[in-house]
Amino acid sequence: MGDSLMRNYYYALRCFMLDFWNHSLGECAPNPRTAVQRAIYRAADTNISSSMGSRAVTDVPKCLYLLDGGRICWVQSVRGEEFAAPDQQNPGVLQVLQNTVASSDDIFYLNFGRWHYTNCYGLQDGPYRQSLNELGALYQRTKAQFPNMIFKTISADHTACRPSAALVKEQCLPSEQGSYPPMLGRRVVSIAEEILGRYGVPILDTYNVTREVHLGHILLPEGGVQDCTHYCSPGVPEWEIWHMYKAFRKFGITPLQPGAAVQELPACTAVTDIRPPPGGSLS
Repeated sequence: MGDSLMRNYYYALRCFMLDFWNHSLGECAPNPRTAVQRAIYRAADTNISSSMGSRAVTDVPKCLYLLDGGRICWVQSVRGEEFAAPDQQNPGVLQVLQNTVASSDDIFYLNFGRWHYTNCYGLQDGPYRQSLNELGALYQRTKAQFPNMIFKTISADHTACRPSAALVKEQCLPSEQGSYPPMLGRRVVSIAEEILGRYGVPILDTYNVTREVHLGHILLPEGGVQDCTHYCSPGVPEWEIWHMYKAFRKFGITPLQPGAAVQELPACTAVTDIRPPPGGSLS
């Protein structure tokens, strides 16, 4: 769960698991009930802008049903304010998932932070810290029932800045040449480690390696514009999957034993569009 970088990691995992999910079903909604789908989508969606004033268009949540039981689900939510909420009357997306479709065996692999800062405009420090504290507090309250949670730190962004704070779109530069504080991304990571560490939330930090991979980003077809945020695949996304697996081992998350009862999955309601239709059932 997270932003568009995490979506790319989901796509990479979908390819990696190609022989293990049910292609006859395609991708399925987390629950066949429209009311549940709507509740998850509304909790994940956000009206909060990034530090540049950008607004996200949230993906429709979807899952791959594995042939031997279980599923892999993708839920996009770009701002940390939407993950956990102290107001139980207006729950965050994690709370909605836990209350509707999650089981105690599920693994929540989470990330936010990228929509709280940009290289050229800095960090929205207060909202970011508050979101981390609310996530940590939720983990403390629910870890007896939902123990398997890992927070993945941000990957490095190599978007360089002009003196006017406009973005450089022609090339991705090493952090030291980007005309922004080169340790900004590391600060975003350190804040997450400090706050979530106080709550005992398991953390996977892959930032330092991605900071060195400024040539691993996507070249967009229109006029040679460089996307210095997202990474090419195969490349960093597959490397991140490997480290996700190692994090599962490190934090004691074990596969179900052979013959163990696997929770019966709900009937598959196919998800064929990444975005909800205007005025559709999820809006």
